[in-house]
Amino acid sequence: MPSEIAWRGSYIVFSSIALVLLTGTFFLPETPRWLIKNGFHQEGLATLADLQSDGNPDSESIKETYKEIVAAIEFEKDLGGDCTWSQLFTEYTRRTVMGITSQMFAQLNGINVSTLPSGCYSEFGH
Repeated sequence: MPSEIAWRGSYIVFSSIALVLLTGTFFLPETPRWLIKNGFHQEGLATLADLQSDGNPDSESIKETYKEIVAAIEFEKDLGGDCTWSQLFTEYTRRTVMGITSQMFAQLNGINVSTLPSGCYSEFGH
């Protein structure tokens, strides 16, 4: 039915875009910070060079950025290591609730309705 494709079509288009994005994430390289933090220093430096200086790891700006990343990782280790999911809900309860509710209200304020094709509004009685 043509009237059903009006609203189903948009979901098909949006779902196909989401599928392309999901598939693409498997081909993206890891971030330089993650590589360096997990002991892959040469790979992190190479990825950083690819992102910022056309693949030249000997660039001064790349060396400086690499040193900043290493210093930030060491600083975070000195603060007490990694944060766990339980800490998110026990130590940072207020921030977590604020983040969740702001995202919830962004979805509930009706922004999704404005993305429907205009032909759908007649089906809803408008």
